This record gives sequence, C-alpha cells and structure tokens, in this order.
Amino acid sequence: MRLLVFSLFVWPLQLLGQPLPDKMLILQKPKVELHQINRNPQFGFSKNARWYVRYNPVYISSACMLYLYQKILSPQFSASCGYDPSCSAMSKKLISEFGVFKGVLYTADRLTRCNKFSFAELEPDEIDPKDGKVHEDVERYK
Repeated sequence: MRLLVFSLFVWPLQLLGQPLPDKMLILQKPKVELHQINRNPQFGFSKNARWYVRYNPVYISSACMLYLYQKILSPQFSASCGYDPSCSAMSKKLISEFGVFKGVLYTADRLTRCNKFSFAELEPDEIDPKDGKVHEDVERYK
C-alpha cells in the first residue's frame, strides 16, 4: 500500500522539482556570436621620438619583444581579456606618455588588475554592455 501511495503521489512531485540535466541546459542556452577583435600592433612606442631614443638598443629590444608578443601570443589570450585596449597596447601608450620608468610601473598596476578576482569587484557601470569590457585610457594615471 505504501509503495502505491509513493508511486502515485510522491514520485511525480519529485519529478517536478528536479532540475534539468546538464545536457538540456547547454542545449537551451542562447547562442552568442563572437565579435571580431581588431588588432593593429605597431612597432615602437612613439612615432615622434628623437633619433637617439629610436636607435637606443634598450628601446629597440623592448619594442621588439612587445611587438612579437602582440603578434604571436596576444591573439591567443584576447578572448579572456576584460580590458580594452589590451594590456600590451596600454603598456605602449603608458610608456610613450610617461617614459620608461613610470610606464613600466603603471603597466604593472594594470597587469595586477587584469584577472578574474578584480573583475568581480567592478561596478556594473564600469563595464561596457556592448562588448562586456572595461574601456580605459591613459588619463586614468594622470
């Protein structure tokens, strides 16, 4: 008798309260198209640098390493980056604006903020609803 009561009343109620299986949740998730990321890496930090700055070996080697990073590695990581411009592009802007010493320090600040934990602390109005990224400019550091 108990089995009959369980099968008629309790078991259908349990089915109603059960969550959907994972496969059904994945199939019901709306499809979101990925947007094309426009990248235009340029060599060097500043176009109007003086000749003794442009031909400095430290300048050339650091600009070369950053350019190669932007061309080879950065497209692999860009889907998970939450900032626009990317950290390497922002680094070039910071170095050209503030010089090597301050630019590297400000770049370190930007890199420490570029992780999932710091995005959890952001206010909703800081994130652009169109692309879901935080848009920053060099003016932040002035």
